[in-house]
Amino acid sequence: MTSALLSRPSARRNTLRGFMARISLIGTILATGASAGGKSKSTEVDVLDTPGAFSQKYGSRWKFTLWGTIQKETWKHQRIEDWSFLSVTFKETWMDSNTFERVTFRGCTFDESKMNHSTFRDCKFIGCTFKGQRWIENSFSGGNFQNCTWRSNPISPDIPAWEHNTFDSLEMDQLTVRKRASYWNHNEFRKVKLSNFDFSQHGMVGDKFHGCEFRNGTWVRTINTLVCDLEFHDCVFFENPAEGSQFGGDFENVVFKGANDLSAWGSFRRLQVASGGALDLDRVESSRFPGVHPYVAFDTAIDVVVDDVSKGGRFFIGKGGAKNLTVHKANLERAYLRGAVYENCLFENWEVQEFWFGKDATFRNCTFRNIHITKEVVVSGPVHFEGCTFENMRRDPGVPSFLNDDPGDYLFPFESAPGVNKP
Repeated sequence: MTSALLSRPSARRNTLRGFMARISLIGTILATGASAGGKSKSTEVDVLDTPGAFSQKYGSRWKFTLWGTIQKETWKHQRIEDWSFLSVTFKETWMDSNTFERVTFRGCTFDESKMNHSTFRDCKFIGCTFKGQRWIENSFSGGNFQNCTWRSNPISPDIPAWEHNTFDSLEMDQLTVRKRASYWNHNEFRKVKLSNFDFSQHGMVGDKFHGCEFRNGTWVRTINTLVCDLEFHDCVFFENPAEGSQFGGDFENVVFKGANDLSAWGSFRRLQVASGGALDLDRVESSRFPGVHPYVAFDTAIDVVVDDVSKGGRFFIGKGGAKNLTVHKANLERAYLRGAVYENCLFENWEVQEFWFGKDATFRNCTFRNIHITKEVVVSGPVHFEGCTFENMRRDPGVPSFLNDDPGDYLFPFESAPGVNKP
């Protein structure tokens, strides 16, 4: 019995030695690039392009690799399942039309690598670095990207790109894209959860997001990086996505739940924004903004309702004007309606210090109800009112009017003299 007990640790040690020897052997294979099957087409590049060539070279029993470098190697039409690549560097590799299932890349570096037309199902990229690479027309479903970084290659003058890839039903957490590290062009994201990401230096063109969730992310914050033609449909932003950023595109049925300021450019339809933050948006359609906002600026507003602009706030409509716009309540330092056309709008229950009108601002069938002007009226030229209704609109006696910066004698249609309403 004593002999049997003493032999068990020894047996375990022998098993562990064999296990580590196999790991060491695989690491050696990766580090030296030695061939164990497949087809070599040159002394520089090992090409694995026949069925099973990957398993012939790297084996099929041991589903992990440690350390080492796979350099200048081509994988084409390979099927790789249940492998884990740990701290492996893929140096100038070219991978085309491969299928990866339940594969884990942990702590790996993709250096000047290419990945094209490949499929990833339930794969994981954890703590990986992508440097100077082009990944084109790949598809990712399930799995995740976690704590990954895109870095530039100081040797290469070109900015690498991920183009025409699809991402479906996966999680992307703690992603960082360094300056000039990557462009994402015309990729499509469906039911993807992105969180804790830093895209402040990230170029993006034509990317589409459908049914995605965004949490605690920083979007591009430099005018030197191109971000344009993005599309967001049925998406939810849980925290502030865009304060101080150059963030924008086409938004449809999108919810912003964060209470911070929303400053974005583009087209917005059926937009929902939580109360409390400033709004600085371009074209807004079919949207309602409940609660109180300290600053509201739209370039164009169509079928829009604003509940309340808070005390000391500002309200601005740009060159696109407004149609079917309603602002129920406002306590404003300044209201500025640029020289544009305003149709079927309702402005009611306003307390406004400075009311500014752009040259040739034209109001058609609009209603001004309970509007009180307390400091000044500023016009840049003629203002036109066609078929409008004024109900209890007034300015205090002594409130001056100005044409640009010069004192003027501007009168509203309801006035007989400055600050004196017609009987």
